[in-house]
Amino acid sequence: VFSYTGVLLGGALLLLNTELVRVFNSMPIQCRGVIVAPIDWTLLGYMAHALGVHGGAPGDGFQWTSAEFAGSMIFAAGFLLLMITSTVIFLGRQAIRRMISNGALMPAMVILILFGAGLFFFRYFVPPIFPKEAGETWSQFKLSEWAHPFVMAFVLLSLAALRPRFKKTFNRIIATLFLIGLVNAELIGFCHVRPLMRYYNPERNLHRFYRSFRDTVLAACPREAPVYLALEGQHHKFKEMATLYLDDRKVTSDWRNSVYISLLLPAKSQTQELKVGDCVVEPKGQDGWLSQGTPIGPYQVGVFDGQQKRIRIASVTGAYDRETDGRNWWRWVEHKVIFQLQPLFVPNESSKAILRFEYGSRGKQTLTVRVRTREGSSQQFILRSEGETPVLFEKTIDLLPSELSEISIETDGKATPLGRPATLLGGNDDRMAAWIIRNISIRPA
Repeated sequence: VFSYTGVLLGGALLLLNTELVRVFNSMPIQCRGVIVAPIDWTLLGYMAHALGVHGGAPGDGFQWTSAEFAGSMIFAAGFLLLMITSTVIFLGRQAIRRMISNGALMPAMVILILFGAGLFFFRYFVPPIFPKEAGETWSQFKLSEWAHPFVMAFVLLSLAALRPRFKKTFNRIIATLFLIGLVNAELIGFCHVRPLMRYYNPERNLHRFYRSFRDTVLAACPREAPVYLALEGQHHKFKEMATLYLDDRKVTSDWRNSVYISLLLPAKSQTQELKVGDCVVEPKGQDGWLSQGTPIGPYQVGVFDGQQKRIRIASVTGAYDRETDGRNWWRWVEHKVIFQLQPLFVPNESSKAILRFEYGSRGKQTLTVRVRTREGSSQQFILRSEGETPVLFEKTIDLLPSELSEISIETDGKATPLGRPATLLGGNDDRMAAWIIRNISIRPA
């Protein structure tokens, strides 16, 4: 028995050799960073997700093992589905044992054992990135998701083994479950795709759009010119896709907000500067780099001639992620936000700048605005907010635009939970915020 098992195990490892190498090579990258957000699940949640009876990544519904659903009807429904699925596997255990013994399911069993060991490793041996995490939860989530098709092989085999016992009744139940699953899958798929398609509105054929985008870049840009993707904030996903369709061109950008790409680049290459003569891809209708460009969907493409003088916001600390409704963008702030500035192509003879933004506080507060230069000079403004709708601030800054380095805004107010729904699928927004800043910009006067 041991010899036979050893032969099957060796054969499974041989069949899975390339996948095992890929998993082994990805481990260092997985250990260095976390993608997106922490996952607030118990071990039961990862097991249920692998079985297909639990919601997925942040934003998905039916995450019934999350703390917010403890003791609720949603938790009870999820737990019932988990018990039904587990019971089906238990009743089909003899068929599963036979298929493992004859080697048919041995590769699936091996990969599940490896994924289980990986989940154990990331839960108990990798330090948490976010507060109150049980290990590094994003990698645990990905492993449970990758395990799903292998687990379903056992579930489907168990269902097939149960069919002779119930015959016609079994067939009706399976047909009903299939129709329910088909309708739910279509609805969930539509809900997942709708936010993506809203971004590309009114385009409906993304392959055609990206092919047109590539053709536009090739037609508008000299062959030797690097393509600079001036796509930040909400456009970072399009930036990642654009690099795939421009794989034969030199592509530069500020990659720091692209988690997938920045992990693969050395620190010195994560921020690449725009140069005169570079081909620029940027959103239309914004204070961008191009004097004129060729439109393609919501973007424009052209060669940067150095005529657009700009003070770029290079990074933001102290605020939550940028949000937008398409026309406006904003950040919620708990106490103090700092905008690091990068003047680009600003002539030394420019003596003043114009700072503009909208702000609103949650209750009566006093905001202190400070603008600093690299040499240490600064200018300060005091704003008093009564907590009404956002108010416009627009002032002239009597500092050299080419020397500006930082804008900081600090409140004396107390942060409170936002409390509004975090997603369209439910959940509470427990972020602490005292005020909001919208549409901030600074430019040479």
